[in-house]
Amino acid sequence: MKAMLACSESITKAMLPALKYPLFASPKYDGIRALSIGQQPISRHAKLLPNKDLQYAFKHMPPLDGEVLVPGD
Repeated sequence: MKAMLACSESITKAMLPALKYPLFASPKYDGIRALSIGQQPISRHAKLLPNKDLQYAFKHMPPLDGEVLVPGD
């Protein structure tokens, strides 16, 4: 599994008519990209995330790709 990354180019209004609908989009969150591989939290650079709480939580999850966030500011 490989981490999905955000699009690196900006979309302008002139580009909108050329897009194929329906589209899927999600907001950008500022967190840590993580993959669940072998029930361990792995960074997008394939390094184990050292947080013990994340390691415990990921032991009970199926393979996932997503953003790890801390609630609040």
